[in-house]
Amino acid sequence: MNQCKKKLGPVLIQLPKTVKFDYDIAEHFYQLLAKNYKPYKFAMEVSDESWLTVDSQLLMTKYNIAFVISHFGGYFPYAEINTAKDIYFRFYGPGTLYNTKYCVEEMPKFARLLKKWLRQGHELWIFFNNDWFCYGIQNTITLCSLLTK
Repeated sequence: MNQCKKKLGPVLIQLPKTVKFDYDIAEHFYQLLAKNYKPYKFAMEVSDESWLTVDSQLLMTKYNIAFVISHFGGYFPYAEINTAKDIYFRFYGPGTLYNTKYCVEEMPKFARLLKKWLRQGHELWIFFNNDWFCYGIQNTITLCSLLTK
């Protein structure tokens, strides 16, 4: 494995709202990933609530696919589901998509949750995508300061 693959986190797979969970199709896809892309890890970001079922979670766990925790009220289904050692968390903004800032008072609850997962041995991949006005940078600095306390 080359140096780039050693440093690469989970590869993000994003599905649109039109893709509903289908056990057989999902398992076939995960089998292809496991067979053809063995050195890589994957994270699945879903936009339809049908992916929040126990069957979907168990299938992701079986193939070590990280469920992407997407925080944005209204567009993505939000669930704090862990299906792999890797936890992939995307912050899109608390209000409108991509352009609202998380207030300082909101961040400690996320920091506590992330610290808990770190203590449990998870590897965290955290992204702020509320960046039209550079809010992602500000929120990252705030969260990092809380995580190091």
